[in-house]
Amino acid sequence: MYKNGSIGFLDVLLGSGSISEFISNIDMVQKVHASDKEVLADLKDDYKVVKEKKEELDRLQSQLSSQKQREAEKQAQLTANKSEVSKKKANVAASNEARQDNIQDLNAEADHIMAIIQEEERKAREREERERKEREERERQQKQQQQQAQNGNNNSNGNSGNSTGGDSGGSSDNSSDKGDSSSGGSSGGGFTWPVPGHTRISSNYGWRICPFHGREKHTGIDIPAPYGTSVKAADSGTVIYAGYLGSYGNAVIIRHSSTLYTLYAHNSSLVVGSGKKVSRGQTVAKIGSTGSSTGNHLHFEVRKGGNSYGNDVNPWNYL
Repeated sequence: MYKNGSIGFLDVLLGSGSISEFISNIDMVQKVHASDKEVLADLKDDYKVVKEKKEELDRLQSQLSSQKQREAEKQAQLTANKSEVSKKKANVAASNEARQDNIQDLNAEADHIMAIIQEEERKAREREERERKEREERERQQKQQQQQAQNGNNNSNGNSGNSTGGDSGGSSDNSSDKGDSSSGGSSGGGFTWPVPGHTRISSNYGWRICPFHGREKHTGIDIPAPYGTSVKAADSGTVIYAGYLGSYGNAVIIRHSSTLYTLYAHNSSLVVGSGKKVSRGQTVAKIGSTGSSTGNHLHFEVRKGGNSYGNDVNPWNYL
């Protein structure tokens, strides 16, 4: 009955039928009570262990939740990074494509300049050949006149009219040669500075990072100056091009000899036209920022005749 929980210790003791049973019941109750205390102690220990394990489980669950949150944040950052990388790849691809287009444009402009120079060289060769033939014809006629005069002297006494005519022809021939020579201008170094009073260089000759074309060979020197400042011819010569030239903007090309040329680019306006003979220090253009330019300046090049791109030379070797 006690084990079933229907009576208590006091009921057991009061239900004793005799002294001996009472004493026996007291002993039994004491043993049961001692056993209950041991069970209660074990339950308390078990409860403490369960509580500690529950606290540890809660701590682990909290750590797991924090780790999941961190992993989610990392995953989100990774996704964002992947998206950024994809954008950068697309930008690089677009930049490379644009740079390739710019390179093609630069090569096309270089080919255009080369074609201008080659055409001028062809004309110069034709002119030199024509002048050579004319000179040879004059020399032949002069010799013929001199021979006729000599024959006349042998047949008469002192006829000098033809001789005088021959001297006049020789004088005319020398004058023509001098005129042809001077029209080409100087072919050596010692160019005058193209923008007097402005000597600062914003971009020198050689490789650089260009805001329009990326890494490129800068084929001249850039000389900043206020808008409208006069641009001077570095030496005497003949203008073979004056007009708009792609990224060079308004440009002038001057031939100084059969193999030496100067180019003046990004001008606001041009003062001379193609075919114009110019003298050293003569104004040929006005400073500006046309074409691929970020500010008012003169882009000055020195070029030598040739058959391929890359005939630009360091201007400092001529200034």
